[in-house]
Amino acid sequence: MKRFVTMDGVRGLAAICVLIHHAFSGSHLAFAMSRAAVDMFFCLSGFVLSSAYGDRLGAGLSLSPFLRLRALRFFPLYALGLGLGFVVALIQLARGAPSAGIGAMVLALTLNLGFLPTPFSLGVASTGGRDKLILPYPFNPPSWSLFSELFANALFAVWRPRGVWRGALLGLGAVGIVLAPLVDGLSVPSAPTTFLDGTLRGVYGLYMGAFLFDLFQEGRLKAFAPAWLAPAATVAICLGLDATPILFLMVAILGSPLLIALSLRDPDPGFLSSLYTRLGRLSFPLYILHLPLLSLGKMGFDALHKAGWASPMPNIENSALVIALIIASDLLGGRLEALLNRAMRRTLSATVGAKGAGAKKTLGGTVMRG
Repeated sequence: MKRFVTMDGVRGLAAICVLIHHAFSGSHLAFAMSRAAVDMFFCLSGFVLSSAYGDRLGAGLSLSPFLRLRALRFFPLYALGLGLGFVVALIQLARGAPSAGIGAMVLALTLNLGFLPTPFSLGVASTGGRDKLILPYPFNPPSWSLFSELFANALFAVWRPRGVWRGALLGLGAVGIVLAPLVDGLSVPSAPTTFLDGTLRGVYGLYMGAFLFDLFQEGRLKAFAPAWLAPAATVAICLGLDATPILFLMVAILGSPLLIALSLRDPDPGFLSSLYTRLGRLSFPLYILHLPLLSLGKMGFDALHKAGWASPMPNIENSALVIALIIASDLLGGRLEALLNRAMRRTLSATVGAKGAGAKKTLGGTVMRG
């Protein structure tokens, strides 16, 4: 399977933009449009997923083993992120923060570990649309996107429409993303993201990415942009200082697919290729672990301030946390990718082993990404 190196660079830079947005929330460095990075992830995932699993699904890989493979790809770091978030919640509880109690917290953690949303509040202040999304995964809010992606993955495994049906699906998905806020009583277009809207974004993005891969495989979509353009455009989009709902919808529906089209040319072997590969490796560890680790880091700095060992310097402290998390994610991603790829190949080999050599031919390539 071909590795799309420039897409690795896009994914990694989008994850770093999300990290900066959360680390510097409320400042001019907040990368206001980083919320759209999730739609980039969905679309990239659809493209790479179709490349990695399209033939396998066509050769008879069924829904159950396919979802096991996808869950195996996500679960170790997903569970670690939830565990760290649970520790943060316990610290906040010990400090007197309002809560539904330890029993409700354990139940929520159990549901979340099964990728299921929490159907009740844990005492998090709800101010409307945005909290309706966050509350289902209170210990690590980015987890909502994994639920959306796994849901879209399951749908993709059993239904891969072509022609008019695919066009109808993508058209309805785009309309649904625009109108979903009405279900929660929000205006259209809406800046906050609802849980329904997030799920529709996952389905739309994944199927759009798969559609673009089919065009690429058929030779109807060709590499036309230099390898630096898509990563640069990713940062420019996320940096957007005016995160209006209209602009967000344009990026979610049109901008993310355009980034795929801009990402088809890989750089020549050398520094840029190596950089993009490393960015791709660190992207998921950074995305799924950054919020609880940022919370723990900021708690540590607060403790130093209260002890009189350091004066508050928010920008310097946040910058240190950003750099530390990028380095840690790079180290973790490199080690984990090799381990997960071996485990996933063993699982896939056992699944298709009885289907003959024709199915086994699809086992090559990296299977962790996507």
